[in-house]
Amino acid sequence: AVVKANAYGHGLKPALAAFQDSEGVALLDMEHAALARELGWLGRILLLEGVFTENDLDDVVDLSCEIVIHHEQQVTWLIQWLGRQNSQIVTKFLANCPIWLKLNSGMNRLGFKSAQYGVSYEILKQMGCTVHHLTHFANADDPQVLPSVEDQWEIFSKATQYVDGLKSGANSAAIIGHPYTHADMTRPGIMLY
Repeated sequence: AVVKANAYGHGLKPALAAFQDSEGVALLDMEHAALARELGWLGRILLLEGVFTENDLDDVVDLSCEIVIHHEQQVTWLIQWLGRQNSQIVTKFLANCPIWLKLNSGMNRLGFKSAQYGVSYEILKQMGCTVHHLTHFANADDPQVLPSVEDQWEIFSKATQYVDGLKSGANSAAIIGHPYTHADMTRPGIMLY
């Protein structure tokens, strides 16, 4: 369940209560991840925009968050941060904090283009990270506007066809209108409210 933007204005606390049976929640920032844990949320937490500084990775481990990596700087921060940690922290990160590598399949807001996506995937795998795959559809609610979901899904499918890891593409509109994009995990958001 996507509970970004203070659960679309409904408040994090009531949203967590409402979605207690969901597998996980997706948030935008570390502050809300910490609050979710304080409120007793034990499920998965995905940080949709990843980390904003290298120091955020300390909190990622402490809160057992999954993170989206969508920019080369985030990869660099992770390499530097892991290089400074003791083996216990590295082991804890690798075991409890999967990465969702984001492909820019056409929305052009966040994510790697296809060529850099493959390079980043290889770097993260060589570091021992668990890497999953994510994209976001620009126009899933309007089939008349390009890029189409079909075009974006084709780009995502080609970029991820030979890699390990779970795949996630479907936001609320795609869950409803494009079931072939459901893949391994969906990300319902506004439809839940």
